[in-house]
Amino acid sequence: MARKALTTETQTTHLSHPQASAAQRAGRAGRVRPGHCFRLCTEEAFVQLEQAATPEMQRSSLAGLVLQLKALGIGEAMVTY
Repeated sequence: MARKALTTETQTTHLSHPQASAAQRAGRAGRVRPGHCFRLCTEEAFVQLEQAATPEMQRSSLAGLVLQLKALGIGEAMVTY
């Protein structure tokens, strides 16, 4: 069995969250008891974030669902973009 060598390097993953999500998380800080919210990015980076997330219906392909509905004979499935 191969083993991974331990290193001291830290790997980071960049996840882009919209400003609305960050504001919602900040609102949770201190809700139950005193707390703080720290953003681990610069103000410039925060300003460049999207205002709101793209809805999942627009991010996901519905082709499989439409084909499944048609195969089951459920109504006329029509998708417009």
